[in-house]
Amino acid sequence: MIYLFGCLMVNDNTSLIYQYDINSNKWAVSSTVGPSLPAHRIRNDVVIESSTGRIFYFGGNDDANRLLNDMWIFNTNNNQLSWQQITTASISICCFSAILLPDGYILYIGGRSNDKDRDFYLNNITRYNTKSNDWDVKKTKGDNILYRPGFSANLVPDGRIIVYGGTEPLLSITVQDDLYVLNTTTYEWTIPEVENKPITKSFHTACLYENYMIVAFGMLNDNLPDSKIYLLDITNKITYKWVTDFKSAESIENRNTHVVIIICAVVSSTSILIFIGLYRPYKKKGNNKQESSKIVFDDLN
Repeated sequence: MIYLFGCLMVNDNTSLIYQYDINSNKWAVSSTVGPSLPAHRIRNDVVIESSTGRIFYFGGNDDANRLLNDMWIFNTNNNQLSWQQITTASISICCFSAILLPDGYILYIGGRSNDKDRDFYLNNITRYNTKSNDWDVKKTKGDNILYRPGFSANLVPDGRIIVYGGTEPLLSITVQDDLYVLNTTTYEWTIPEVENKPITKSFHTACLYENYMIVAFGMLNDNLPDSKIYLLDITNKITYKWVTDFKSAESIENRNTHVVIIICAVVSSTSILIFIGLYRPYKKKGNNKQESSKIVFDDLN
């Protein structure tokens, strides 16, 4: 099932969630229950707790462009979808990136808030503890990272968070230093060395697969949509390299011996698309040679 949360509606914004059934190929308005329901909103982000099927839905702007600080849980683990409101944050935020850590903390990185001192640098991270239902602010150390809208953030299994892209908030052009890494053990920001740097994107989509970060679509400095796909090799923690050749870490046969759960979020400044389901890769006959695939757009500039 694919869920579409929020978004900027042309004619009707009365429905908060639309769902797409991948078996019947049909869209429908989700039927949800609960003592109360969240307001329609844009410019927020969600995280999924895969073990429970809970989606944490926080912040954003309502239809009057007011900043929000309410936190909701959308339960998908039963036949009746339901909303539950939990503890609100002390700060109202929109335009952030949300990351769920293995220890149960959700990090809300960047964004615009009602605290102007917080917004200039990314050195104060608002956190929500899913286990204790508490909010706090975690100060970071290391390099000072200027606030920017339109960036992406991805959690690597080893605990790194890779922040990429975005725009200069005052100049409305893409940032020059576009790649940062947050160590979630020490909460220290670093600026790594980057090879083969392409033109920076903003308001793009970024997902991790094996030792690569795939960056797709988005905007460039000319404010026009960009259809190119970038591929970042994140194997080396010191030097990151933009590449055009994908080399899988395991053979095709080995990857097809199990069923994997895919949880993917495609986030823009106005809408959130969530896919939750099971995927069994196609099993290809033949030898077990390591595959290497060219990216369609191999001109990174």
